[in-house]
Amino acid sequence: MYRTAFGDPVPANLDELVEAISELDFGTRDATATIFDPEPDDRKIFQGYTAELMAQDGILLATGGWETAEGLIDDLVSAGFSRIDIERPA
Repeated sequence: MYRTAFGDPVPANLDELVEAISELDFGTRDATATIFDPEPDDRKIFQGYTAELMAQDGILLATGGWETAEGLIDDLVSAGFSRIDIERPA
């Protein structure tokens, strides 16, 4: 799994997402996932649909890019998220 310079996990598939949630003791039950449309990024890990995950206790987790929004949504639901928002550019 890719990690930021600070050592924070950046999951880019379901297995990594589940691993990061466990590592951070991230509560998905009342968390919110916000999905963003792809934006140009030179770093391959962030190409595609990304999400910011915010837990009730303030823990923030950013994902790498998924090829499709549907794939990201499916993986978020599989990992326990039920509150998912989609941000569209204006």
